[in-house]
Amino acid sequence: MQPGLKSIALALAHTANRQCSGDPREPFVALMTAAAIAGHIIDRTPTQMHEALDKVMDVAQAAMLEATETKQ
Repeated sequence: MQPGLKSIALALAHTANRQCSGDPREPFVALMTAAAIAGHIIDRTPTQMHEALDKVMDVAQAAMLEATETKQ
């Protein structure tokens, strides 16, 4: 994951959280829906999307843990 992508992900998460009703499930659903739409827009098969996620999962998880370390 490129360093800039982590900043984008954090900004999107904060924006979704602010714009949702306060139910913590809503930003998650909104962002997962956006991810699915983005995958569709770039015309990837589910298998290709899973392969792409597998390539960045460790880095993404580390970024998530860093971003949420005060809540762990």
